[in-house]
Amino acid sequence: GKTVNSCSIITTTANPLMGEIPNIKKRMPLIFDKAQADNCLKDDRSKEEITALMMPFDENPMEAYTISKLISSRTGNANVAAVKHRFMYPELSPGLF
Repeated sequence: GKTVNSCSIITTTANPLMGEIPNIKKRMPLIFDKAQADNCLKDDRSKEEITALMMPFDENPMEAYTISKLISSRTGNANVAAVKHRFMYPELSPGLF
C-alpha cells in the first residue's frame, strides 16, 4: 500500500554527437519525439515493436556545449539556473564544443 516514486533511464547506442562526449560505453539516454513516445506507451505494442523504437535520437536537432563545474560541486549550490548556461574552459581545444 506504499507508493514509491521512482524512474529509470533507458540507454541506447550514442549518436555521432553524443559519441563525442567522453563516455567509455558510447551510450546515451533513449530520447523519443512526441509521436514515438505516444506510440511506445500504447498497451498493444509487441516486444519487437518497442525494440524497434529504441534507436539513437537524430543528432541534428541536438546541441552540445560545456556547462559550469558547479553542476557536480559538493560544496556549492548546483540548484541555480546559471548551472546550465554555456561555460567556456580555456583548457579545452577550440571547436570541441
